[in-house]
Amino acid sequence: AKNTIFADMDTRPFSVNPTAKKIDTALIHIHGGAFIGSTTLSHVTYTCRWANAFENVAVFSVDYRLAPQCRFPAAIDDCWQAYVWIVRHSREVLNLDFKRIVIAGDSAGGSLAYAITVMAIERGFRVPDALMPCYPTSMQSFEAFWPSMLAAVDEPILSCGFTILAWKAY
Repeated sequence: AKNTIFADMDTRPFSVNPTAKKIDTALIHIHGGAFIGSTTLSHVTYTCRWANAFENVAVFSVDYRLAPQCRFPAAIDDCWQAYVWIVRHSREVLNLDFKRIVIAGDSAGGSLAYAITVMAIERGFRVPDALMPCYPTSMQSFEAFWPSMLAAVDEPILSCGFTILAWKAY
């Protein structure tokens, strides 16, 4: 994709279209996978589409360490470091000066997008201009009951049991 930038530059493609004009928005995508699976490559079908479809947007796709090998807060730390790098170094390293920053994430990635935004607010750092969470994991507790848990009891893909297993691993 012409404007795709992968955060893990040692193992992923890195490119910025030199003919792109006025890239002024960063779209930072954090993948889902219940904190225990998936990578940027498992979501590349739509992140590449975004990079090709959005005229003035650079798409960053962030990989993070997965549980259970790397437990909380490793994923948040990795996403925060990627966010800080993009904000602080895009101008000098990529020759891109972002006026807008959007953080997107699906499932666990949506939860991590929320966490990065809260951290930016708490630390007085550059706050994203927009959040684009898709079915984020936002209420995580073994002590509380949430109505959505009933819907997951017999869900074939993300069952309540799998969700609990993933959350305990995280």
